[in-house]
Amino acid sequence: MLQIQNLTATKSDGKQLFHDLSFSVSAHDRLAIIGEEGNGKSTLLKLICRENADYIDVKGRISCDEKIAYLPQHFPNGWEGQGILDYLLKETPEAEIEIHHYNRLSEIERTWIKMNGKISFLYGETRVESLSGGEKVKLQLLKLMMKHCTLLCLDEPSNDLDLNTIKWLENWIRQLEIPCIFISHDEWLLRKCANQILHLEQVNRQSKCRHTLFKGSYDDYRNQRQSAYAKEVQIAHNEKLAYRKQMTRMNDIANAVRSAQNQISRQQPYLAARLKSKMHTVNAQIKRIEEKSYHQVDTPQEAICLFFDEKEPLPKDKCIISYSGTIALADRPLLVLEQFAIYARERIVIVGDNGCGKTTLLRFLHERLKQRDDLKVGYMPQHYLEGVASNETVLDMLCHKQEKEVMQRARDLLGSLQFTAEEMEHAVASLSDGQKAKLHLASLVLANCDVLLLDEPTRNLSPLSQPIIHRLLQDYHGCIICVSHDRYLIKQVFQDAYVVHKRRLVKTTVAKLLDEEEGS
Repeated sequence: MLQIQNLTATKSDGKQLFHDLSFSVSAHDRLAIIGEEGNGKSTLLKLICRENADYIDVKGRISCDEKIAYLPQHFPNGWEGQGILDYLLKETPEAEIEIHHYNRLSEIERTWIKMNGKISFLYGETRVESLSGGEKVKLQLLKLMMKHCTLLCLDEPSNDLDLNTIKWLENWIRQLEIPCIFISHDEWLLRKCANQILHLEQVNRQSKCRHTLFKGSYDDYRNQRQSAYAKEVQIAHNEKLAYRKQMTRMNDIANAVRSAQNQISRQQPYLAARLKSKMHTVNAQIKRIEEKSYHQVDTPQEAICLFFDEKEPLPKDKCIISYSGTIALADRPLLVLEQFAIYARERIVIVGDNGCGKTTLLRFLHERLKQRDDLKVGYMPQHYLEGVASNETVLDMLCHKQEKEVMQRARDLLGSLQFTAEEMEHAVASLSDGQKAKLHLASLVLANCDVLLLDEPTRNLSPLSQPIIHRLLQDYHGCIICVSHDRYLIKQVFQDAYVVHKRRLVKTTVAKLLDEEEGS
């Protein structure tokens, strides 16, 4: 069993990630840790797994007699230049592959086939650093499954996975006979797998940390949270009305006493003393009412505000892109497009297996579209620092022109996304992935483009704030071409989809694409 007792984690700048956190994990628990980037989710998982977290001061106790297997959020360093079997059969990059390790190959092959993998992938000449993000995640999961652990800790296991592998992952987590702790922003995965929720927050514009442990499903937690927040807001509203009523009454009494004091003469000392005593009593009552005041509701971290300005949409029949030909990466043909055409008000989502060329396609479209003078094109890359200078600050990215109105609007927009004034001056590279995602979305809103090219726009955003992004894109006036594996985003925003199949784009509907998922 794992037991966390009164755990507090504080960063070097004094910011607390969590305070006095206590919980336990036992057999068959599937605990999902949720929250915005930078709230301490990965830090907590590292502490549980005894990984290096020397950037924080820790108080409290972690007791665990389990054998833990840990999937980090990012692929470990040091494996550059090594092959797939090297990674699977070696504990560290410097180790040698011993002869008896090869006895594990049949088990590796069987497990890989269950993960919908092809045997040729294992024995290919591809180096680890050349793999796609999704391929790296699957490779880590495969190595993880070779360990006979009694507790699994997974940090964003669904990041970059294709739809088929995410579905496999969901079934695998649900069928586990050992406890599992996982961090995820994937609402669908949370709904299907979690039976406990730990929510880490930084409320009131990141001035206060808060945690909530809920035993139940994600849907139940979300509903309970919404209901509790609405009730808390109503209580605060009623208390505020009562406070104002009391203060008005007491101020009226105080004004009446002052008026009486001004009207009495020096020949009435007894009455003056009584009025002075009365004013003292009134002031004491006012002070007590002010001290008690009324309930202040914490501002939840997902309470972000984002919307596009109104703009005359392009004509419906205006062609955004029309292309027939082959798209290659490093002289390697990836996709063959046959009469591929997108029009001004279409919303298209592109899905397919990892490494099939979706991101390359989006970059190709961006290179062609940004050359047109009749279109304003916005691009949100999968790798958030793509095209960002190393020393570029948050405000630099939003305000290439330093006009006063642009700067003020950018600051207002960043404030609505829960950025502090200090964070607005930070380098983009220093931000959390969730903040980088919000920054890119803010830049698209400010640019008010005709076309949006989005590569996994929600993958680092809290599931509780994602509905706001869904509404943002639902209300958008122009064309959207998006690569995504976020099934809620796909369901809420898009109607048509392209599936990459055997190097070609096959058009289908979102309803048909998700039909199998809905029924599972």
